[in-house]
Amino acid sequence: MHAGLMMVPLVLGNMGVKRLVVRVVNGFGYRRVLVGATLALAGLVLLLPLAASLGLPWAIPAVLLVIGMVNGVRFSTMNNLTLKDLPDALASSGNSLMSMTQQLTMSIGVTVAGLLLAAAAAGAGLQAGFATVWLGVAIITALPALVFWQVPEATPATR
Repeated sequence: MHAGLMMVPLVLGNMGVKRLVVRVVNGFGYRRVLVGATLALAGLVLLLPLAASLGLPWAIPAVLLVIGMVNGVRFSTMNNLTLKDLPDALASSGNSLMSMTQQLTMSIGVTVAGLLLAAAAAGAGLQAGFATVWLGVAIITALPALVFWQVPEATPATR
């Protein structure tokens, strides 16, 4: 139950920024929003173990709220960029393919984190293993910024 309740701030943050995404993208452009949100998310991931290790349990929901907000901006921007030029006849198929791809990559991410934990814990113990995993997850989270940097600067936000 506790783990489930910790998802509430994440969802609230995600839902809370949806109305702002178009204004943010129009103001900063796809490339800046995607690169910035991706790097911010990588940094925020590192705040979770920091808050836990400092014994600040109240900070974890606050960090999760901000993660939800950044993720909401990031995913909405990616979805918009991916689907905005599809003709209406292909929009449903494109959305399904994108959703399946996102689910697959999240599953792969969980698998990679589990493998990192198993490998790190075997060599350094469970607690040190978790620290290694959080760092690894942050690095993996930051890597798409290299891809997003390739988005043309002047990509228009609307059709």
